[in-house]
Amino acid sequence: MPQAPQEFVDRLHATFEGRLRIRWSNSANEFQIEQQVARGIINFPAGLTDDENIRLRDGFFHVMSVRNGDRMPCPKCNNALKVPLRELREMSCSRCKANGVEHRVAAGYFPLDDTLIQHLESIDPLKGMSRAMRNKIDAHNASYTAAQRQHVLNQAWAKGADDFTKIAGIQSVGHTGKVLAGSAGPGTH
Repeated sequence: MPQAPQEFVDRLHATFEGRLRIRWSNSANEFQIEQQVARGIINFPAGLTDDENIRLRDGFFHVMSVRNGDRMPCPKCNNALKVPLRELREMSCSRCKANGVEHRVAAGYFPLDDTLIQHLESIDPLKGMSRAMRNKIDAHNASYTAAQRQHVLNQAWAKGADDFTKIAGIQSVGHTGKVLAGSAGPGTH
């Protein structure tokens, strides 16, 4: 089983204070970088892959995969795709496109060195995310929170409007249009 260089493992551990780990996946034939997000669980659902079972058992979440080399199989047709070196970019498969299947996948090849650590720092929400990215996420979160707050206010206002007469103690009396048996209906004298 391949092992990541110990110098890289140590640097990854030090940079991310033990939150990230790298391990080899036998089923996917690639290194997987994972972040600890919780305690591990013992009973997990059936039908998961070996990697998903390992992550659940240990309390980790998949961050990214690192393959050996700058090629990866297309997720739809298994055609070999050449991925960009030391950068993450959205790409599509020419074979799938020719067959009328349009899809995109984010991919990039990072050797197990400082460029991969720098990339991980750039996407880490707790450490090194760029100011522009952080501002964009903060703006999105603020917009989402405002929309949730407005939704709650709208529901409260609608409920209040529906039940205003009950809340204010106003009696509601109206004509139902029904004519009682033995009484004269409207328009009869």
